[in-house]
Amino acid sequence: MQTRHQQLLERVVREYIKSAEPVSSGLLVNKYKFKVSSATVRNDLVELEEAGYLRQPHTSAGRVPTESAYRYYLDHCFKQAKINHHAAEILLAIVSQTSPVSVPMIKEIAKALAAFTRQSAIVAFSPTDVYCTGFSYLFSQPEFTRPEMVYDFSAILDQIEQGVDKIFSDIKEQASIFLGETNPFNRQCGAVMVKYVTPTSVGLLGVLGPMRMDYEQNAALLNYAKNCLGN
Repeated sequence: MQTRHQQLLERVVREYIKSAEPVSSGLLVNKYKFKVSSATVRNDLVELEEAGYLRQPHTSAGRVPTESAYRYYLDHCFKQAKINHHAAEILLAIVSQTSPVSVPMIKEIAKALAAFTRQSAIVAFSPTDVYCTGFSYLFSQPEFTRPEMVYDFSAILDQIEQGVDKIFSDIKEQASIFLGETNPFNRQCGAVMVKYVTPTSVGLLGVLGPMRMDYEQNAALLNYAKNCLGN
């Protein structure tokens, strides 16, 4: 992929993750000051669309990323994020104030992760013992103004144990990202999962939501939570 095409694709993905609104060529030109004309940027976006990385919801709209765009972004543009300072303090306080590690403590960690990420948080104590929280945050995302999305995710959450069972033994102690066809829960969503290890247990922490999520910050939060539990 040409350098400018990659830069454009990265910015479309980042803007869409933040706003959930189609990204226009005008916004890209005005905000990022590309040293080419608006017409050139529009042509580049058309080429990215023809290559399967972007789609246009309707003729007069900007572009939104496809699954291929998110995958390219994760493979080539992913940056290690610094964890939000307030989030770090809250997670550390949960562990510090309620040690030793216990099931209620880990559930509190999950509730905090749901609040920080605005997604549904998952704790798997085993492949068949799974706790989910944060549905109100999840369903407040713009994607869920469409009833079919609410229905699809409700079905996913009803079968969460099956998805966990597929990956429980394979998740590593650094956050793993799943989306599209690699996602054990549903190819229409995104998930970030990490293994935690305590003196008495091994389990999974994760967040599940629309494919449009802040993967970098979510991975940083999960890695930090995992470290808190491990220490």
